[in-house]
Order: sequence, then structure tokens, then C-alpha cells
Amino acid sequence: MEKKARLTVTGRQKDEAGEETVTELYTEAGFFERNDNIYILYEEVQEGALIKNTLKLKGSVLELTKGGAVRTRMLFQEGKECLSEYVTPYGCLQMGVRTERVEV
Repeated sequence: MEKKARLTVTGRQKDEAGEETVTELYTEAGFFERNDNIYILYEEVQEGALIKNTLKLKGSVLELTKGGAVRTRMLFQEGKECLSEYVTPYGCLQMGVRTERVEV
């Protein structure tokens, strides 16, 4: 059974020069637990397009899947760098994500 919650997602990104950009998203979300995983479902609008997101949390590993005009699957695991493709209406970006810390 899916439950409802308010969700805050805070992202901190550092570029190669060390400059940090902080983004925050506040939204309503649904969540449920299945097979020792927690799933959080939410939507966001980016440049007028609806993006459907799923966060999957298992232990200290967080997986973000985006669907719609922007598509990607990103893994956030402490101390590791994961590569993914970030597909937008303007083209595809190869992206590396190095995760220092995951807090839930």
C-alpha cells in the first residue's frame, strides 16, 4: 500500500574548480516498502516538461530513475563514482557522479 509524504531533495554539486551549487526540491510523494527496499515516487517539472522520478533505497545505496522528457538512472553509493547517461530533449550527456555521503 502506497503512503503519502512531503519530500525534500537537496542536491549539492561541486564542479572541478570546487565551486558548489545547492538545489532543493519540495514536493508531495508516495512511498512504499517491498523486498527490503524503500521506493519513493514523485514528479517534478523541468523547463515545462513533467518528469516522473523513482528513488529506490536499499541500505546505503540510493538509485534515482527519471522518466519522461528527461531520462536517466543514477546510483549514489558512498565513496564510489558511478557513470550514467542523462538524456534530455537537447541531447545526451555522459555523467559521472561521485558520492561523498548519502543521508536519509
